Amino acid sequence: MLKEDNKQLATNQISTKDKSFNEFWDIVRYKKGKEDARKSFDKIDFNKIKYTHIELANKYNEQLDNLPDWQSPKHVQGWLTGKRWNDEESLKKKIALD
Repeated sequence: MLKEDNKQLATNQISTKDKSFNEFWDIVRYKKGKEDARKSFDKIDFNKIKYTHIELANKYNEQLDNLPDWQSPKHVQGWLTGKRWNDEESLKKKIALD
C-alpha cells in the first residue's frame, strides 16, 4: 500500500508541475522551444527562489518589453536555465521620444 501511496503522490506532483508550466507558458509572449523550456522549468525548485511561476512569466515578459530594438529575445529555455530573473535591472524601460 505504501508503494501505491508513493505512486499517487508522484502523479499528483507531476500534475501540479505540469499545471504550473502550462500556466507559465500561457503567459509568456515569446513562445519558442516549448519542450526545452519545460525541461528547464522542471529543474527549478520554486521553494528556493523568491518568485512563483506566474511572477517568472511576467518578469520574462517585462524583460522582453525592455529589450532594445536591435536585440533578439532570449528563448524561454535559455532564460530559465540562466536564471535571468536574478539579473540586475540593467534594462531600463524605453523612453518614448516625441
